[in-house]
Amino acid sequence: MAAGLLAKLFGPNAKLYRIACLYEDAPDLERPLWRAWPGLFDATDALIQSLSRPAFLKSTQYDPEITRRSDRGGTVTRFRKLAWSDKNNLKWVDDLAGRPAMQLGATEIWSPWVKDLEDRSGGPDLYLKVDGADSSATDEEARKYDWQSLIVALRHDRLAASAAAADELLRQAGAVMPNARLMLFDRGWAEHGHYTSFIRSNGLEDSYPGMLKAWLDTHPAASVASFSAALR
Repeated sequence: MAAGLLAKLFGPNAKLYRIACLYEDAPDLERPLWRAWPGLFDATDALIQSLSRPAFLKSTQYDPEITRRSDRGGTVTRFRKLAWSDKNNLKWVDDLAGRPAMQLGATEIWSPWVKDLEDRSGGPDLYLKVDGADSSATDEEARKYDWQSLIVALRHDRLAASAAAADELLRQAGAVMPNARLMLFDRGWAEHGHYTSFIRSNGLEDSYPGMLKAWLDTHPAASVASFSAALR
C-alpha cells in the first residue's frame, strides 16, 4: 500500500507499523505457544536488543469459570511491569503453569513501556503479544473455535535495525505452531485513528486474529511478504 494512501487512512502524523500476526486455529491444547515461550527467548531477545529503548512485559491471567459468567470477570494482572530478561520470562510462564485453574489472557511486551508513552507522540517502537489458547473448554465443538497467536508490531522507523530479528522470531515461532497461518501488513496502530488519538478504534492492544484478518481482507494492498520487505 502506497505511503500516501496509508497517510490518508490514518492521518499525516500517524506513526505507521509493520504488523505480523501468526495464528493457529484449534491448536494442540497440550502444547500451547506460551509453554514453548522460554525456547523462543533467544530469538525474542535478539529483537529486543536491536531496539534503542528498554522493553518491559505485563502478563494477565483469567479464571475461565468466572469469565463464562461475566465477560469482564475473573481477569488478574499477575505481572504489571517486568523488565525484559530471561528470568522474568520464566517467571510468568512458571507462574501460569503453577495455576492450573487459570488461563493466559495475554502477555505483552512494550518498548518503551506503555506508561512512558503517555506524553510521547506516536506509539511504541515495538509491541508484542502472546495470546493463549483456552484449554479449559470441555465441549469439543467449542474447542474447534479456539485459537492462539503471536502479534509483533514494529514502527516503520525501527525496521532498518530490527526487521531481520523480527523475521527470525516469526520463523522460530512458526516451528512450534505447526498449523499456524501468517498475516503481515503495514497499517497504523488502530483501524481508525492512531496511538495518540483521543478517539480510535481497535488498537493493537485490543486486537485478535479475526479482527486483523477482517481489516486485511478489506485492505489487501497493505499485505507484505516479510518484515524485511522494502517500504512502499
